[in-house]
Amino acid sequence: ETEKILNQSFGRLPKLTKKEKAALREAVTNEYDQSLLMDLFSRLVRHIILAACSAGEANLQDVQQQHFAFGEQIVSFFETQFGLSVSPSLQADLYVNFGVLYKQSRKLDQASEYFRRALQVHPEDGHALVQLASLDQIQQSENVVRLDSDYVAGLFD
Repeated sequence: ETEKILNQSFGRLPKLTKKEKAALREAVTNEYDQSLLMDLFSRLVRHIILAACSAGEANLQDVQQQHFAFGEQIVSFFETQFGLSVSPSLQADLYVNFGVLYKQSRKLDQASEYFRRALQVHPEDGHALVQLASLDQIQQSENVVRLDSDYVAGLFD
């Protein structure tokens, strides 16, 4: 019964077949298709992050972890198969949220790894910097070059 409720609430995480992968590879043959694919790809990652966060709010950490793992799989797939990447800030959001999941589970080494991955793709990501600081991973203030101005502005809204 629980699995039925979860599937209705969050849906199943799709697995791409070889045929679907081939169709996606074919879709990037011209600039228009590539632009459309990038838009769909970015939307998919945003929805995965939202679904994962919703699962976390419902205290469904296993489901949350499945969504984040799927998001990571999708990002990796598009990079390796098509050379396409979502925006650095969106990719950092995925990694920061995954790090927060590990932090909540008291798996601090994994949390630190994901916060650092977020900073690799988006060095000015304020969320990743704050999360690392909360793990006592940032020892010296010179490690912080500057915070993203949109992030700082959001703190005071």
